[in-house]
Amino acid sequence: MKVGDLVRFDREEVSKLLADEDPHDDWKRWVGIILFIEDEGFCRVKWHDGITRQEYCDNLEVVSESR
Repeated sequence: MKVGDLVRFDREEVSKLLADEDPHDDWKRWVGIILFIEDEGFCRVKWHDGITRQEYCDNLEVVSESR
């Protein structure tokens, strides 16, 4: 995982954290791009809604790697 990679939430990992899954929550379809790797555990992701959020790297999976 590196800056510029296209990511989404790792469905298996996040499902473990969310015991009560809301059928109207669309987190499974979120796509974002990594803007900054803060350390081994956290990164900044700009999501498709235009908002940049700090995310735990273990909760993300790479959809497409940057070159």
